[in-house]
Amino acid sequence: MLDVARKIYGSSEAREQAGVFTSQILLNLSFFIVIVFASLRLDPGTFARLSLTNSWINVLATLFAFGLDQSALKLSFERRDSSYIAINIFAKAALFMTAFLSFLIGTALFGPNVNLMIVAAAAGVAFWSATRVVEQYERRFTRLTWMNSVLAITRVGAGSIAVLFNSWILIILAVHVVAQLPIHFATLTTAMRNLWPMLKVSSVRPLLVVSPLMFTSAALYSALPVITQSLLHYRGEDLATSAFGVALIFMAPIDILIATIRNYVLPQVLYRDLNEVNVFGLGNGSFNTVVTLFAVLFIAVTLPVAGIIHWIYGQRLAMAGPFFLIYFGGLIITASIGLYNIRAQRHNLLRIALMVNLGRVGATTLPFLFPAASPLAIVTWSAVVQVVGEVILWVALTWAERNRALTLSPP
Repeated sequence: MLDVARKIYGSSEAREQAGVFTSQILLNLSFFIVIVFASLRLDPGTFARLSLTNSWINVLATLFAFGLDQSALKLSFERRDSSYIAINIFAKAALFMTAFLSFLIGTALFGPNVNLMIVAAAAGVAFWSATRVVEQYERRFTRLTWMNSVLAITRVGAGSIAVLFNSWILIILAVHVVAQLPIHFATLTTAMRNLWPMLKVSSVRPLLVVSPLMFTSAALYSALPVITQSLLHYRGEDLATSAFGVALIFMAPIDILIATIRNYVLPQVLYRDLNEVNVFGLGNGSFNTVVTLFAVLFIAVTLPVAGIIHWIYGQRLAMAGPFFLIYFGGLIITASIGLYNIRAQRHNLLRIALMVNLGRVGATTLPFLFPAASPLAIVTWSAVVQVVGEVILWVALTWAERNRALTLSPP
């Protein structure tokens, strides 16, 4: 382990990824600071609406992305053609400008409209995600680090001011729209100069073949915690809904870390067996070491973080700590197995991931049939569904790849 630590420390790629991860932590910390500030000032009912709206904005942003982010990365790496990246960034820019202008015009003519605000916020998140894809494809991780840092600063500033007005709508606007405007402007200016010449109409069709599969699978997976929180809210459990929202806040950095690792190793996973993937120059098979370190580290911090949450929120939201302990524990197990399931982006394996995620959504909604189920039982069931679904996906992918290898092998 010490030898691994020394190699990672001496790797320039590792230092770049550490910079990206650190800036991502700062970015998530900026969101965390704003939302925690809001949770301490807003009443439980208002905070529940804020938390639920944030969750739905993320789902809607996934719908707007339409799987184009990962599809553009996959196709650009496979075909060594940045046209797919160009189509993605310009499509998201057009979507955001349309949504934002619609919100401004609607507000000027008829007053603030919550639905238009949510659409503009989700379009902003989708545009930001496409921006990250450009930097990841071009391996400009230092630039990505600076962009994350700038957004973190603007988010804390705009979000903190909005919280002072005790309006969850202003908080949404500040965090998801206003704070991102400088980044959006800089991104679009650079893209027009560098990527516009790379745009090819012929690249649209392959994107439209792959992206629906990516889109549907990602949308189903990202909807899992929203379904759980919506079920709690549907039953009138405002305290439980807010408590689960707090737990999700503390889980957010993990999602970004997982995405960072996945995008970093994706070029190798598309062409190599997982046992041959070289992470940070540690040699073939080092992917297994990274996954093991990831699992051990975050399982070890689960209980202490749950204790911190209980210490902060125990008096107002007693279930926040237990919800985090259960759901975060399930998330870490799911994510650790899920890193091996990146291979779902190979060949035609995306359909398997889609079917598994469809099954997970169906299983997560089952508590709707049991009105007597407690909030703790609902959250526990949701965590179990995530883990079991990931294990099933691993087994299915292994079976499919083995059969494909047998089919392609010479007689």
